[in-house]
Order: sequence, then structure tokens, then C-alpha cells
Amino acid sequence: MFAIVLRVVILLITVKIVDYFANTPEVQIQRKLPEFEKVPPYDPRDNSFLIQIIL
Repeated sequence: MFAIVLRVVILLITVKIVDYFANTPEVQIQRKLPEFEKVPPYDPRDNSFLIQIIL
């Protein structure tokens, strides 16, 4: 009985370790980058918002 419990615990720990290395924070950031790249970078010389307010 103890051997079965020990195997299950080792299996769960192994799965968690593999899952962590498959989804490291760097990988998660790389997956999120395309979402942020859709937003154009802020340009302080861009006055188009003032033109929209005036119109």
C-alpha cells in the first residue's frame, strides 16, 4: 500500500516539474508578446489625438 502511495506522489511531483519547465515564465511572456505588439508604441510627437479633439 505504501509503495502505491509513494509512486503516485513521485508521479505527481514529476508531472509538476515537467509542467513548470514546459511553461516557464519566459515562455509565458513570449506567448503574451504578440498581444502587446498589436498596440502601437506611444509617440510623443503624435498629435493626432489633438486633431480629433479639435474636429
